[in-house]
Amino acid sequence: MYKTKFYARTWIMWALSCMFGYLAISTGILGLMLFFGLITPADGRPRGLDEVIAMSISITVCFFAFLSLFIGSAVNLSYRQKPILFIRKEGIEIRTGGVILHSMVLGVFGFLLLPFELCWKLFTGRMIQTQIMRLPWEYLFGIDYYRGQLDIIGFVFSKDGQWIDENPFSFGADAFGMSTKTGETSLLYYANDISERENLPSWEQTGEIFEMD
Repeated sequence: MYKTKFYARTWIMWALSCMFGYLAISTGILGLMLFFGLITPADGRPRGLDEVIAMSISITVCFFAFLSLFIGSAVNLSYRQKPILFIRKEGIEIRTGGVILHSMVLGVFGFLLLPFELCWKLFTGRMIQTQIMRLPWEYLFGIDYYRGQLDIIGFVFSKDGQWIDENPFSFGADAFGMSTKTGETSLLYYANDISERENLPSWEQTGEIFEMD
């Protein structure tokens, strides 16, 4: 039986969600202990006001930054429960996107901006950025597999039929929850067998790409 739905690998998102969740909880507990005076200097001297303010700001920033990273990872994990490649009757449907936090590229300064970026994405409704691309069978020029990398070559269109690109769409060896060789085998099978494609779901069946097996 050849597969028609391919899901992204999720263990990385599980690991990131657990790590950032643990850091957010630990930082929150540390902040509460500091606030209620349960943490005191080892030498027994009272803290100065400037030390208290600096520690409070640092812990607060770290807590909200780790919380933002946890939320982003958890949403991406949920997003990856849906197929990223779907073989349809008319062609191949590819789904990309997720939560993208651009502040991360700014280093330490970006770490401070993470909570604000996340709030802005929630406020503007841009939390998850999704793009669905379609490659009709008649515009499929080749399927290459080399050392785990799967390249799908052809003209790619948006969901509403607008031309996007003609460059190969690549999936790395760790892109799917299974071997990319399985993806190559299924794609070649349906690309060469028109009669079998007639039994596949159509592009007109909107929303089916978001359904689970």
